[in-house]
This record gives sequence, structure tokens and C-alpha cells, in this order.
Amino acid sequence: MCNYNLRRRLKANITLQASGTQEACFTWIVSDCKLRSKQMFHSSLFSLSHSFVCKVLKGDLFMQVQEAVRQPNLVQIPINIRLPSKLELTGDLAMNWKKFHRAWNYYEIAARLKDPENPTVNKSLRTATLLTCIGSDDLDVYEGVEFANEDDKKDIDVVLQKLKRYCIGGTNEIYERYRFNKRDQEPNESLNAYVTALRTLSKTCNFRVLENSLIRGRIVIGVRENQARKMLLQVSKLTLRKCIDICRSYETSSHQLKEINQEEVSTISRPNEKTSPPTEENEKSAASSTLKCISGTSFN
Repeated sequence: MCNYNLRRRLKANITLQASGTQEACFTWIVSDCKLRSKQMFHSSLFSLSHSFVCKVLKGDLFMQVQEAVRQPNLVQIPINIRLPSKLELTGDLAMNWKKFHRAWNYYEIAARLKDPENPTVNKSLRTATLLTCIGSDDLDVYEGVEFANEDDKKDIDVVLQKLKRYCIGGTNEIYERYRFNKRDQEPNESLNAYVTALRTLSKTCNFRVLENSLIRGRIVIGVRENQARKMLLQVSKLTLRKCIDICRSYETSSHQLKEINQEEVSTISRPNEKTSPPTEENEKSAASSTLKCISGTSFN
């Protein structure tokens, strides 16, 4: 296909040169190379005479040369990067939005949709990509949201703000802090998972500079093991880092000790010889022999 197009362009160049209209030939080359590489444009100029090329570079047609060699601003999205999961509108909308927004921010950077140094570029493309992955129900929400003008409907920042307001609404700081203070470590929940959950809840509590200290206090109160809580209370100047390290080391040592105890118990309880469990017939015979002994005994 590429060889065919190359032969077609060369044939057209030769035809135009034979007719003596080099201006028409140059115009065709410019229009043909606008979406092609700079190298293709330069190779096509060799079909023109040297005097005409010099005339072009010195004359008014130089602007056309610059327009021809300018590369179009195209964005190539990698196809091997999966789109974020759609935004679920059932269940906890606030949590669903936080998870989706986090995944979307990473996807924009990985797919080269967003330039961190110039975030105002490709806003329309970013908006179209966002609407492609949010789901059909969310598209209905998007169509029902009121925008100030048509430009705002294509502005990714405005669209994200509208979706956030729909899912989260006004954050109730008192209720968010209530959820944070009621969060205890669940059964079979690791310490890392518990700390992550506390950090996530604290984001909507507006703790500001007190965030780390309040998370530390919540760990001390909400940790599952009393022995770990006792170890934390014995530290006079307890920081969040020390608190996490102590609980993590206690959790690791507890698992290790549990495995050691299980191995010792299994070793002790393993019998040297297999003994058959007592059956009903054996029990009856033992009972009858006992009765015979008792009946045959004489008391003086």
C-alpha cells in the first residue's frame, strides 16, 4: 500500500512537471504532505527545479512550506492500558467516586492523555475518554447535569467536578469523623489493611495537621489485640510510625509463635503405635468379666 501511494505521488509530480506548471506541482506536494512526515516533504521537493525551490523559499510561498512540514498535534493512546472500571451508582456513592477518581487520575498519566506540565491541553479528548469508560448510567447523569455553556461540557475539570458533586454532594464533617472514630480493626484484618482504611476515612474528616496524631490514637484504641494495646500504652512519646511498627512486629511475632506451637502440638500428639478405638463388643466383654470377678469374690 505504501509503495502504491509513493508511485502515485511520483507519477503525479512527473505529469505536472511535463505540463510546465511547477507552481501547481508545489501546491500538490504541500497538500499531499500536510499529514505526512517532514522527510516525505523534503524528498518530494527534489522533483522540482533548483531555481523554483529557491524562489519558493524567498517568496510568499514560504508560509506554505512551514505549514506543510509542521507536524499535527496528535495523541496516541496506548491500547495495552486498560480503561478504569466504570463508576458504579449503587451502594456507597462517595466511596465509589473516590476509587474511580483515583484510578482515572493514574490512567490519564499512563495513557499520556494529561500532561502534568500543561494540564489545559487535550481537554476535549480527555472528556471524551472519560465519558467512554464511566458507563451508560453515568452518561444519563452527565446529560442531565446543567452546564453553563457547551464549552463546559467538553472541559474535563468541570465534568469531573459535576460528577463529584452528584456522587458525594456536601461532605458532612461530623458524620465522617463519627465513621472514623467507630472504625475498629476487624477480625482477620491485617494491620496494614486497618491503617489504610483509617487513612482513607481521614481524608474527608478535615483533620489537617492533626491527621497523623488522630490516626495514631485510633490505632491504639481500635487495635484488636489487648497485648499490642498494652505495648503501645507503655511508650511515653508514641508517634504514628512507632505505633505502626510496634503493632506490625507484634502481629508478625504472633503468627510465627502460632505456627511454632502448632508444630509442637502435632509432634507430641503423634502416637508411636496405632491403637484401635474401643468397640461396643469390647466394652460389653470387659463389663461382663468385671461382673464375674465381683460375683466370685468371697468376703470373710
